[in-house]
Amino acid sequence: MLGAAAAVLVAEIPEVAPVRVGVGEVPLHRVMDRRLGDLAEAGDERLDEREQEDEAHPAPKSTENGGSAQTSPGDVIWSPVTGPELEILLEESAGDVLPLGPELSALYGELRMPSRPDRPHVFANFVASVDGVVAIDPPHGTGAEVSGGDARDRAVMGLLRAVADAVVIGAGNLRAEGVHVWTAERVCPEHAPAWAALRAALHKPPAPLQVVVTGSGDVDLSLAVFSGAVPFLLVTTAAGAARVVAQRKGLPVAIPPPGAGWIPLRAVLAAAGLGPGALVLVESGPTSLARYLEEGAIDELFLTSAPVLLGRGGTPRTLGLVEGRSFPPRAQPLRLVSARRGGSFLFLRYASAATAR
Repeated sequence: MLGAAAAVLVAEIPEVAPVRVGVGEVPLHRVMDRRLGDLAEAGDERLDEREQEDEAHPAPKSTENGGSAQTSPGDVIWSPVTGPELEILLEESAGDVLPLGPELSALYGELRMPSRPDRPHVFANFVASVDGVVAIDPPHGTGAEVSGGDARDRAVMGLLRAVADAVVIGAGNLRAEGVHVWTAERVCPEHAPAWAALRAALHKPPAPLQVVVTGSGDVDLSLAVFSGAVPFLLVTTAAGAARVVAQRKGLPVAIPPPGAGWIPLRAVLAAAGLGPGALVLVESGPTSLARYLEEGAIDELFLTSAPVLLGRGGTPRTLGLVEGRSFPPRAQPLRLVSARRGGSFLFLRYASAATAR
């Protein structure tokens, strides 16, 4: 559930004088320029904050209301949801059975989600080719080029957004999908009434909280997610907050301590007031995912395996599921807890052994 702090999200950054990076004076208790801090650590902090942007990698599954303006004709063939019932091959997931209702139950079957008594339950959602590619031609491509806009994939994505209290969005994802908002209705409007009914049955507000994570604060505040159509929170560094405030004052912004460098996922969730029992969906790119996995902060991975081979190392550039981190010799063990089939697509759900208790 959302913590008490979530009622107001976090204290908004007070109005401050325009900030000149590295020169102007700003209130030290809330906004400070990174370059005024410890110069010995500044290089590492800059690297971490750039990496928090996910190097402008697109989120691997997000699509714009059933289509993508970034694709060439013939690259993506969108199909409506006309009854994409999934064949259940394995179902060993843990947690409470959620009240999907007849329409969504016919679509997916039974969906269970844990309600953890001590912290949020965090799950990520990606689509990958058989050879592990999750994004093509970053930062322009989206997961639609991998999935072909498969209706079942969009419906599963919608289901995960519909049950989430919050969606964590990487800044690179945000830039690639600027007109997007991260709701079930946006990605799969065919089931809009069912999504609304599910959220009502779960006693959740109409849309999940959109938690945008940016180390640098380099975001376009004219984008749809900041329009007020959905609740949002910017989680950033002190320097990033100064940059945001220079664009627009009065936005809900959180600066987790220490206020600079990479922001761990658990710090993001705490800043958003996401406490025990909350369900949190992560829709970042593969660089952020790698860091979050390294932190042991991802409980489950929902992975759609698309029946296509895309290749690596050529042009355009492609990205794998995990970028920028190598786990051996301490590999990240996963356990397959659910598998569904829709045509030649596989819809897999893995539990992380690192967070299992």
